[in-house]
Amino acid sequence: APETFTFSVSMKFGAGTDYAGLGVCFQTATNKSYSIFITKNPYVVIFIPGEENGRVTPAPSVSTTNANVVTVSKKGSEFNVFVNNEYVTSFTDAQLPSGGIALNVRPKSTVVYDNVVLEDTFRPAAVKSKITDDFEDGIQNRWVIESNDANVTEANGKLNITTSLDSKAQVFAIANLFLGDSFKVRTEVSMVGGDSNTIYGLTIRGEDQLALFVINGECRYGTLVGSGNFTMGGPSSDIMGKPFKSTTTYFYVDTMEITQSKSTGKITFSVNGVKLAEIPKMNFSITEVGIYCQNNIQLQIDNFYAENYALSSIKPVVRGKVITPFVSSNVYDVLGRLVTGNIKNQNIKNNLSNGVYFMQGQRGRVVLTNR
Repeated sequence: APETFTFSVSMKFGAGTDYAGLGVCFQTATNKSYSIFITKNPYVVIFIPGEENGRVTPAPSVSTTNANVVTVSKKGSEFNVFVNNEYVTSFTDAQLPSGGIALNVRPKSTVVYDNVVLEDTFRPAAVKSKITDDFEDGIQNRWVIESNDANVTEANGKLNITTSLDSKAQVFAIANLFLGDSFKVRTEVSMVGGDSNTIYGLTIRGEDQLALFVINGECRYGTLVGSGNFTMGGPSSDIMGKPFKSTTTYFYVDTMEITQSKSTGKITFSVNGVKLAEIPKMNFSITEVGIYCQNNIQLQIDNFYAENYALSSIKPVVRGKVITPFVSSNVYDVLGRLVTGNIKNQNIKNNLSNGVYFMQGQRGRVVLTNR
């Protein structure tokens, strides 16, 4: 292959086969190449000479039943990888400037290859700038669900997550999005059951590194970059947290948000519009965003939003305009009629009849429903 090329091939998993791959810049004398595999999980795994472990990227466009068109485009030391015409990831390496093309099949595997195309052109990365998902149409193929002993489904326009009691149970719901150095990630989360000390929240990842921004049902909050233990702050009165149960069960909605300012590089963690924590700029490129939770919890997720402001026409700051959030504790029934005042009053809660109510919460909304 030349030093600038776009190589594509169709590959279909055979029975009992979980990996299918190809190699580019193959060196016959040393048996080295850049190896790119797709997996049924679904991921793209890239092996670069000299690196002990493969580089793993979620690839929700991979089909487990139909043929997949995998495309690798190279210009100089830059490589872009696509699956079924969807951009997945890029890498840069200059060890192997050119070489042959290979089809990689693991031992005891069957892969059907077809439609090999090699062109002397370069295909730039089609980087997404924004993700919005209200989960009204099920779990879209933008998501890769990484779960251990957990159940993740869509129901009633929400992403429902339930993890087991096992201490190793956890869930990452991940979407690919290059966030750059100026972004916002936001979602609405309701804890509907489980251990109120279990943490849940937002995650950003890239280059085998991650950061977590979490709360728990006890209204505590924390951040973690890399590995280690959380140091939880709070409790904060701005976090709604676990459901309240009396004759009626009240499920609260917390709006969680992380933003990065291009001017300072700092990443701010807010809940219901209130800043709770701040961390320094990440030392890695953020290419994945999503939701995270640990064991023994039931969550409902709604209205996920993530945007790279540097790639978007929407500006994150409106100068000269101050917006004051509406603050209220009024409770309404399903017909919109005012029922009572401050819902934090215990007697008022106990005297409400069974049914569905809505509350205009401070800097957020609360859904009250009989269970």
